Amino acid sequence: WQTGGESAYVFAGGTTSIVGLYDLRMAGDTSSQVVQTYRPRALRSKQAAVSGIDLSKDKREILVSYEADHIYRFPCFPEAPAAGPSLVT
Repeated sequence: WQTGGESAYVFAGGTTSIVGLYDLRMAGDTSSQVVQTYRPRALRSKQAAVSGIDLSKDKREILVSYEADHIYRFPCFPEAPAAGPSLVT
């Protein structure tokens, strides 16, 4: 994801159901770089690995797929109108 011509943000997921938005310009350890986290309510009590992440063309939403589950759509910044994940069918 680019701002002002430089790539400054990256989405990352792994073996948990949490996806993090990291700001690469922030100094310090990895945990201090997290700008936002994303996880669907349906997976809060389940262990589900992230299998894919994609950013929409307008850079307002991310699509996250989970192993053995559905694909979820999240607003990049939840304070935006209609915040919260939605299930993509």
